[in-house]
Amino acid sequence: MKIVSRDEIIAEKITRRNTIKELECHANGDCIHLGKISPGCETCFIRNSFSSYAVYTGCECNASCGYCYYEKNRNDQNWNTSDKIRNCLADLYAFIMHPDTDLKKVTYNSWGETLMYPAILKESSNLIKRWEKDNNKKVYNHLYTNGLLADEEMLSFLKNCGIIELRFHPSASMFSNKVLRHMKLAVEMGFVVTVEEPSLPENKEKIIQHHPVFNEIGVKHLDLVECQVTSNNREYLEKKYPNGRIYRDFLWHLYDEGMVYDIMEEVIKNKYTFSVIDCNSRVECCRDTHQITRVPELVDWNMMEGACSS
Repeated sequence: MKIVSRDEIIAEKITRRNTIKELECHANGDCIHLGKISPGCETCFIRNSFSSYAVYTGCECNASCGYCYYEKNRNDQNWNTSDKIRNCLADLYAFIMHPDTDLKKVTYNSWGETLMYPAILKESSNLIKRWEKDNNKKVYNHLYTNGLLADEEMLSFLKNCGIIELRFHPSASMFSNKVLRHMKLAVEMGFVVTVEEPSLPENKEKIIQHHPVFNEIGVKHLDLVECQVTSNNREYLEKKYPNGRIYRDFLWHLYDEGMVYDIMEEVIKNKYTFSVIDCNSRVECCRDTHQITRVPELVDWNMMEGACSS
């Protein structure tokens, strides 16, 4: 792989964006999307320490993706998962008891497969429900999963936990029929279903081939995430993409060579109903550093599906 400058990649992206008239730009130009995106994406573009919370569940996974940027041999013991969970739950309790808290969004995620940790989901959701009841407000809870464990029993459990949106990663199972059935069932049970995938060329054709399936199932959103490059996945990416270009913004990323915009054009051409967001390196900057400050009055929340005033 070749290391190139950020400016080279950003210039190519801007040139390509200018060819798609349906493309929308919000959050001072850092939120690039087609259609109304998920309310769960709001927390990436605005910093308010009293309105959102991320629940960490654990690190183990039941899938094995070569492009995963986490350590391959991680487990709950060597990653001190118990300590992280205890601290997360203690912080959540303190958070909901703080008088300035105005909780709007909660993310359930992990460094592996979130649904492998139902006890943590239940404990966290009980605290969040307590805050909702005490304040007569509803929190938008969304959760990340590869979908392998999202059967009817699990989906009923998640409903009881107050989860509204499920973000599925179907390429983790090679777009298995099992996961697609789970996605369909989730829609039927009233969940907002999102597909979240890395914008890697190896999955491009599979994603495009599944557009009609996503549309028929009732997927609301397609989130395409620019792949991070770390010491844990660089060897895989170098073998897969010997001519690939990597660049550093806040983090190191493998440029998708315009894949996200190719997919947007397919969605436009075929009039599919799900939104598409370009979750690129600039989003990582918004999410992970306070150096980029969001001014709430400059963010148009009408870009979001079912958005409410902030």
